[in-house]
Amino acid sequence: GRQFVVKGMLKHSTLMALVDYNCYFQEQHQETDETAAMKQWLYVVDVAGMHLGMFDSATRKLIFRIAKHDETFYPDMMGAIVIVNAPPSFAFAWRFMRSWMDNSMRERAHIVSEKTPEQATALLSRLIDPAQLPSTYGGTAPPLQPWPEYSRT
Repeated sequence: GRQFVVKGMLKHSTLMALVDYNCYFQEQHQETDETAAMKQWLYVVDVAGMHLGMFDSATRKLIFRIAKHDETFYPDMMGAIVIVNAPPSFAFAWRFMRSWMDNSMRERAHIVSEKTPEQATALLSRLIDPAQLPSTYGGTAPPLQPWPEYSRT
C-alpha cells in the first residue's frame, strides 16, 4: 500500500538489484525448504492507502520484471496471490498487471476490496493457518510491524 514507494527504493538501489533480491528470495526458499511439504508461495499484498500516483513507470517496471522473471524461472512457485484492502483506484493498476500474467496465474489471483474486510479475513483464514496469519488479518499471530520510515523516502 502506501508504504511501497518504488521511487524511494530506487534512491538507495537499482531496479535490477531489486529484481535480483527477489531471485535471491526464491533461491533461498528452494535451498532451505527442500524437505517441506509446501513448495509454493502465497503472496498477501495489502494495498491499503495505494493511489494511482504510486503506480508510476518505476513501479510498473519493477512489478513487470519480477512477474516475468518468476513466471520464466519459477513457474510453479506461486500458489496464489491475495490482494487485500484494494481501493477503487486499484482496478486501473490491476488492468495493467493482469495483462502480464498467464491464465494460470490470473486464476490464482484474488482481489478483495477495502470495503469488504470480512471477505479478506474469510479468504485468508481458508488459505493460511491462523497461527501463521497476523491478527491484523484475522489470525492469532502477532500483527506485522510497519516498515521503517526510511523505506518510504
